[in-house]
Amino acid sequence: MLNFRRLRATFCILALSVLTTACEKNKVAEQPPVVNPPSPAASRPKRRQAASPPAHTTPHATAPAPAPAQPASPPRLGQILSPSEERQFNSAIDQSLANAKSSLNSIGSRSLSREQITAVQQIKDFMQQAQVVRTTDLLAAKGLADKADVLARDLLRSVR
Repeated sequence: MLNFRRLRATFCILALSVLTTACEKNKVAEQPPVVNPPSPAASRPKRRQAASPPAHTTPHATAPAPAPAQPASPPRLGQILSPSEERQFNSAIDQSLANAKSSLNSIGSRSLSREQITAVQQIKDFMQQAQVVRTTDLLAAKGLADKADVLARDLLRSVR
């Protein structure tokens, strides 16, 4: 038993030494930090300005600074829908959300179990998420609204 422990300890030490040696060979030499040379304009001495401007000069009219350009919005990935498809999706989302809300209103203030209360909260969460996502992804919003509708109908059946 003692020999087995020594053999195992020796093997572990040997394996660690081989692994650390192999790691040292694969290390990348550190690059010295790149120092940008100063620009020629920075190395020139600054001119001294006159103590007082000449009396007979008139100030130059300065043009207003141009307004900063709006950063271009990154391209959106996703399905491109025609206006009629967008109307169909919006209509389907509205219908599913209305059905889910109607089901929740039908439940009213009935006594619910913990699972049913959790389901009500999940339905409300899906409805809220569908409204938020609707502005950016109609397909996802439709899926969330459909889930809310199906869960609300199932919940209504279980309460009756």
